[in-house]
Amino acid sequence: MARLAIGKEFLAEYAKLDRDTRSAVDTAIAEFARQTHAGPFLETPRDSRDSRIRTIGIDGVWRGVVLAPDSGDTYCLLTVLPHEKVNDFAASHRFGAARASRALEVRDEEELRLILAHPFAAWRAFLHPSQHEIAYRVSYSGSAQVTGGPGTGKTVTVLHRAAILAERAGQPRIPRPVLLTTFNGNLAESLHAQLDLLVPDAAVRDRVEVLNVDRLAYRVVKQARGTPVLVDERELRVRWAQAAADAGLDLTSAFLKNEWEQVILAQDLRTEQAYLACPRTGRGRPLTRAQRRQVWQAAQRVTAELAAARESTHLQLANEATHLLRQAGEPCYRHILVDEAQDLHLAQWRLLRAAVAPGPDDLFIAADPHQRIYDSRVSLASLQISVRGRSRRLSLSSRARLARCASLIAKSSRRAVFA
Repeated sequence: MARLAIGKEFLAEYAKLDRDTRSAVDTAIAEFARQTHAGPFLETPRDSRDSRIRTIGIDGVWRGVVLAPDSGDTYCLLTVLPHEKVNDFAASHRFGAARASRALEVRDEEELRLILAHPFAAWRAFLHPSQHEIAYRVSYSGSAQVTGGPGTGKTVTVLHRAAILAERAGQPRIPRPVLLTTFNGNLAESLHAQLDLLVPDAAVRDRVEVLNVDRLAYRVVKQARGTPVLVDERELRVRWAQAAADAGLDLTSAFLKNEWEQVILAQDLRTEQAYLACPRTGRGRPLTRAQRRQVWQAAQRVTAELAAARESTHLQLANEATHLLRQAGEPCYRHILVDEAQDLHLAQWRLLRAAVAPGPDDLFIAADPHQRIYDSRVSLASLQISVRGRSRRLSLSSRARLARCASLIAKSSRRAVFA
């Protein structure tokens, strides 16, 4: 039997649709959920970039975009678009396996009704008691961390913690005392939209700034020396390839670039001697002292070329911004909350450490330590971020949270307070 999963992002979109369109969506989804076989109910758009994309009719104006499974019978509703935009969407989007994991499976029409009646509540507004205890604690004596696998509620806990810290800020000395951040722009935009739904009080919401770490670094540097120019990634690869070829190194340009980013920039090494003596944990291939000297010279060449062109990488800007904030001696924020923290680079961690003064509730960190972009592990303690005694692991699945949420909605006669 065909089963339907609803993408997290669509829940926020659904809440913004007009009443008639929401009603048409409800009807179409409920009809889909009753199908034994999904095939006849779906259409394949032309020129689709992702062969799994299907569409489902909503009404005369709207169509739903559905992601078909690689195997099995669980489909994922991604978004609802006007008819004329569906083909363009299909032609310009490709989805990874992780997209389907960020979805909520609907088992029956009653569960569907509850989800769509309170779309944000289904994923974001409801907290299990274990999450509530973490998010609404009066204060942590220092930095705190919550870990867990996908779907265990780390992000919802971070959102609620941001909301409560902003609410308690009163009339802050710093205009926007709370920063909610993550490692890329798309995730930051998602956090921004979710926080808008969670915090209805405009004055409280305005105390939280939401932007990714690269944008924070860019802004700090821009305020200090004018608008920085980011190097094109393709141009950067060419520079490293040329440096490797001219030096006659028995190392690929990709290896050199990664060594620069994951060792030299990660440890903010400023001298050849510092690089010769530094640990290279997680880099795999050992290097002799002579090879390290060659790598350093290649890195100096590329760095000099970037400086001459007045160009920088995001990680260079992160290091520069960190030095600027340390020199200024004035933290940007009172509280910083980090989602998907496992994907931050060491240079970005140093920037966040410099952007908030050590103290109660300075950093609130959510991470899945088993999923990370960089091979090297980050020691928070080495960055003067101690979470000893203030680290909790979440293990409750999203389905269990939803089941409890649905139970509370069904049993409560009062109107549930959801954004």
